[in-house]
Amino acid sequence: MTKLLSLPLIVFIVAIAGCNPSDTSDAGSLPKPSWVGVELETRTFKLQHMEPSEAAALVGPYVYVDRPGAPGALSYFIGTPLISVRETPDNLDKIGRMLTEFDAGRSEQQFRLHFQIVDANGTATNDPRLEVVEQELRKVFRFEGYTLIGEAHVTASTGRFEVNVNRHIDRLNASATPVRSRQTYRISGEILQDAKMSLNITMGQGEIRTSFSFYAGQTVVLGSMTIDERTVFVVLHIEESTDQST
Repeated sequence: MTKLLSLPLIVFIVAIAGCNPSDTSDAGSLPKPSWVGVELETRTFKLQHMEPSEAAALVGPYVYVDRPGAPGALSYFIGTPLISVRETPDNLDKIGRMLTEFDAGRSEQQFRLHFQIVDANGTATNDPRLEVVEQELRKVFRFEGYTLIGEAHVTASTGRFEVNVNRHIDRLNASATPVRSRQTYRISGEILQDAKMSLNITMGQGEIRTSFSFYAGQTVVLGSMTIDERTVFVVLHIEESTDQST
C-alpha cells in the first residue's frame, strides 16, 4: 500500500520537474528590452568656436534622454568651452565627428561693411552711387535729392572694429580764396556672436548710437542728424566678405 502511494507521488514530482525546462525555454524566446546590455560612457568635448548652448542644440538629437533603463545625458556650463555627453560609444563617436566638422573645422565668418554719409541737400541730383538707397529714402522723406559726401569700407568679424569717414568741404575764406577743409566722422562698433551689431557714430557734435540684428545683403539707414543746418544720413551696406586674408 505504501509503495502504491509513493509511485504517483514520484511521477508527479518528475512531471513538474520536467515542465520547468520547457517553461524557461519559452520565456527565453521573448524579445529582450532594447536597453538591456546597453553600455554608456561619458565624454567631455572642448569647443573651439561654438558656444556651449549652440553645441548642445546641435548634438541634442543624438542624446537619447528617454531611453528606458539607460538614458543618455548632456550637460554644459555657461562661460566654459566644454560640453559633456553620456551616451553609447558609437553615438559619442558620431557626436565627436559632428563637433569637429561644425566647430573646430569652421572658419569665422567675415563681413564687409560699407558706410556712406549722405547729404539731403535739397538739390535734385542723381548720384549713381546712391541709386539703391535713394529710392528707399524717397519713399520715406521729402528731400529733393541726395549727395554722397563720404564713405569708407571695413572688413570685420566677431569683435570690435573702427573706421573713419573723411568728408572734404570746399569753402571760401575771408579773401574769397577757395579753401578745402576736412571733417572726420568716427565709427566704432562690435559684432556679437548672435548676429547682432552695435554702433557708435560721432559726427562733429552729434552722435548716433544703435544696436540691431543683421544679415549679409542688408542695407540699413542707421539714423540722421543736423550738421551745419543740413540733414545728414548714415547708411550701412552689409555683405559677406570673400577675403580670407584679413
